[in-house]
Amino acid sequence: MRCLAIVRCFPALALLAFPLPASAIQWLHDLNAAKERAAKQHNVLLVDFYADWCGPCRAMDAQVWNQPELAALSAKFVFVRLDYDRERASAEYYEVRGIPTMLFLDAFDNKALHVLGYRSVPQMVAIMRPFPDDTTALDEMFQRARQVDDHALKLDLADRYREAGMFLLSNRFYAEAGKSKELRQDAALVEKVETWTALNLAALDDPIRAVDAVETCLEKYASSPHRPALLLGLVRAG
Repeated sequence: MRCLAIVRCFPALALLAFPLPASAIQWLHDLNAAKERAAKQHNVLLVDFYADWCGPCRAMDAQVWNQPELAALSAKFVFVRLDYDRERASAEYYEVRGIPTMLFLDAFDNKALHVLGYRSVPQMVAIMRPFPDDTTALDEMFQRARQVDDHALKLDLADRYREAGMFLLSNRFYAEAGKSKELRQDAALVEKVETWTALNLAALDDPIRAVDAVETCLEKYASSPHRPALLLGLVRAG
């Protein structure tokens, strides 16, 4: 009874006072093994950096990872959980600055998305739902784009990554496509690359760059059909 009274007075202690419910996610704890499985199954790898002392991490265990909405999306991913204190080398390699951090990696160990901080069930569903069930087509396009200098291919790949919610990779290939002389001579394609790059930034945890990029596009492309999306992106980034 005394324990219950303490928890009522200090609700934040509830996560520490009682065992956490079972996760709906099947977590691996070996990064290399997880990478091998993800590549074999053609799935995106979701890496969760956590620590036992991390309140938001424990809150996600208690309130998010154990929910059926996430279980329904789990077939898209291979999940690996890494202790932030014990896996400092990996944390530094992937530029993890705080926890919880969730990284979404492709078959080539590229970051497709970097999510820092607690996310609710609806937020995680919105992040996870666009990812493909099978990454084979994207992986094959990535390999071709690495082998040939084809701005149309890179632009198509950037579009596909954007549709899949893989915003970091999308901007990487918008940037590569934008280096092409042929693309720079096409005003419509230049507008497309700059606009979608700005909107991708607005979807990432990069508010300063996002606001600057979106405001630039709004000023530069005053009659753009994407103006409503840019205005929404400005609100989101701000």
